[in-house]
Amino acid sequence: MKKYIEQFFFMIAVLFIGNRVFNHVDAWLGIAICFGVCYPVINIIKLIIKKHENED
Repeated sequence: MKKYIEQFFFMIAVLFIGNRVFNHVDAWLGIAICFGVCYPVINIIKLIIKKHENED
C-alpha cells in the first residue's frame, strides 16, 4: 500500500512541475510569436516612413 501512495504523490508532483514548466515554455512561445509579428510590422512602417521622407 505504501508503494501506491508514494507513486500517487510522485505523479501529483510530476504533474505540478510539468504544468509549471509548460506554462513557462508557453509564455515564452507567446512572447516569440508577438515579437515575430510585431518586428516585421515595425520594419515595414519604418520603410514606408523613409520612402515618404525621400519623396519630399
